[in-house]
Amino acid sequence: MDPKKRMLVVAVAVGVLLVGSVGALLASRSKNTEPKEDNVLSAEASPALEPALPVLEIFSGEVEVNSEKAQNGQEIEIGSVIKTGKDGRAQLVYPNNSVTRIDFNSEMILEAFDDSPQKSSVVVTAGRIWARVAKLLGKDDVFETKSETLVASVRGTSYGHGILVDGSNKVSVSRSQVHVDCNDNSFSADLAVNKKVTTKCVSQLSLQNWGGEEAGDEWFNWNLDQDKKLDERFGAGTYADATPTPSPTPKPTVKPTAKPTITPSPTPAPTATPTPSLTPTQSPTPTPTPTPSSTPAPTRVIKPTPTPTKTPTPTPTFIIF
Repeated sequence: MDPKKRMLVVAVAVGVLLVGSVGALLASRSKNTEPKEDNVLSAEASPALEPALPVLEIFSGEVEVNSEKAQNGQEIEIGSVIKTGKDGRAQLVYPNNSVTRIDFNSEMILEAFDDSPQKSSVVVTAGRIWARVAKLLGKDDVFETKSETLVASVRGTSYGHGILVDGSNKVSVSRSQVHVDCNDNSFSADLAVNKKVTTKCVSQLSLQNWGGEEAGDEWFNWNLDQDKKLDERFGAGTYADATPTPSPTPKPTVKPTAKPTITPSPTPAPTATPTPSLTPTQSPTPTPTPTPSSTPAPTRVIKPTPTPTKTPTPTPTFIIF
C-alpha cells in the first residue's frame, strides 16, 4: 500500500478512537449529573392524606343516602342527605366517636365535617335526630345541629333536636349543657341537664323541665340506652361531658341593696307649762323666798316653869237664924 494512503488510514482510525473516547466521557459525566429517580420522588411534596369520614351504621329498616339505598358501614361525604323510612333508624359515627342518630321518617344533611380542628355540622330538615358528642379539646372544635331557624352548639353532651309538625324546634338535653341560638334574632338560652325548649324563634325562649312526655317517649328512652352502650364501646372518658363556652348573652348584674341611712331623731324640747293669766283686778301675791342662814341657830333649851300652888280660899259659913 502506498505509504501516504497507509498514513491516512491510520489517521482516520486514530480520529475515530478519539471521537469515541470523548463521547463516552461526556456521556459518563452527563449520567453522573442527572438526579436519580428516587431523589426526584423524595424532593416532591408527599400528597396530603385525606381525613377519615364519618361511617353510617344502620340499626333497622330502610335508610337512603342521596336517594340510594345505604350500606351498613359506608362512609358519608360532606353534603350527603341521609333519609330514613317508617321503620329506618341509623347513626353516623365520627372519627372522634361522636355520634348523630336519626329516627324513623327523618332526614338530615351532613353540612360540614373536619377532623382537625374537629368540626361537625348537621342540618335536620324533617323528623328527629339525637347527638352524643365526645369531649372537644381544642378551642376551635365545634359540634352543632341546625334547622332553618335555630342552631344548637355544644362541646360535649347528649341531646335531641327535632322538627315538630307545626315547624317548631324541640331541643331536649340529657347530659351537660346546650346553647341554642335563633338565627334571625337575638333569642338564645343555655339548656342544662333535664331541660327542654320548644320554639319557632318568634319570642323569648321559655325553658321547661322534662315531664311525662319524655318519660313515655320510646325514641327518647331508646337514645338514653344507646348512649350507655357507647360508654361501654368507646369508654366513658370519651364522653366526659364538658360545659360549653359561656353564652354571649350577658347575665344581669345583681346590685347590692343599699343600707338605709338612719337619721337620729331630735331630742324633743321640754314643753313649757303655761303661766295662768291674771285678771286686771287681781295682783299677784309675791311669795316670800326664805333666805337661808349660813350659820345654824343655837338650839335653846326651855325649862318648864313651875305652876304655883293655889291656896284654897275658905268657904264662908252662913248661920241662919
